[in-house]
Amino acid sequence: MDNLRKALGKYWVLYYLCYVVSVVVLVWWYWDDLLRGDDPLFRLAAIFGVSAGIASFIAISVELIGRMVLLIPAAVRTIREQGRQEGREEGLEEGLQRANAQWEAWLQRRLRAEANNEPFDEPPPSNGNGKVS
Repeated sequence: MDNLRKALGKYWVLYYLCYVVSVVVLVWWYWDDLLRGDDPLFRLAAIFGVSAGIASFIAISVELIGRMVLLIPAAVRTIREQGRQEGREEGLEEGLQRANAQWEAWLQRRLRAEANNEPFDEPPPSNGNGKVS
């Protein structure tokens, strides 16, 4: 029963659309009877059916527009945040590659100086704070 409730809640727009289509089809089939028929009860039922169909169509439109108004900004925020996260990851990777390149270059210069028995007093690469990165 709970699954049925969820399905009804999820697909209510589809049910309303089916209702609107069926009302439109019935009005189309009986259009001549509606215009020239003598049964006032038939006319009244048709008027109520058409009115309910129009009201359902308006309700569906308002619901869909409302959902778009609420969901589109949330989707845009999510996409922006994903872009920022990707940018951060790329920036961290690029920074790590630069730091590794600096360290490798420093290490090569130090090893070359040691191999040539030259003094090497160059400080190791830092991140700008004087701290070793």
